[in-house]
Amino acid sequence: WRDWSSDVCSSDLCTNDSFQVRIADCGLRIPRQTTNLQSPINMCGICGIVGNVDPSIIERMMLSLTHRGPDDGGTKVFHEAGLMFGHRRLSIIDLSPRGRQPMSNEDGGVWISFNGELYNYRELKAGLDADRHQFASETDTETILHLYEERGMDAFKLLNGMFAFALYDSRRER
Repeated sequence: WRDWSSDVCSSDLCTNDSFQVRIADCGLRIPRQTTNLQSPINMCGICGIVGNVDPSIIERMMLSLTHRGPDDGGTKVFHEAGLMFGHRRLSIIDLSPRGRQPMSNEDGGVWISFNGELYNYRELKAGLDADRHQFASETDTETILHLYEERGMDAFKLLNGMFAFALYDSRRER
């Protein structure tokens, strides 16, 4: 887990038996006036752990990211995979609680923790099969979930923006 304080990106590939997880964290600078914080860098924060499902660890990680996501926070533990996601939210697109993260698809089989901005999410959302998906929010995050359901790993080639995310697909165990 890394917490960057500038516009940099880093990723590591972690393997845990039957699945792989790419862990990345990118800093996205948001103008200070968008929130009432004194910190010069206000952005969402994501964190995660592979191989340990002790909730106290993810909670400590979340506390260290509170300054980055002042609007909300959430965690998701995947006991069967030995995996945990954490998210601190800075609400920008959908300000409602429906944009809470980590976020899942309709049946809870695919989960994501997303930080950043997806510039082309409206176009991508319009191209999805409306009969297969029920959107619960107006977020770019949810568009990634449903695009992944339709296209698998090829979905990521279509994304245009500045972002980092962790995605877990329990059906495919990755």
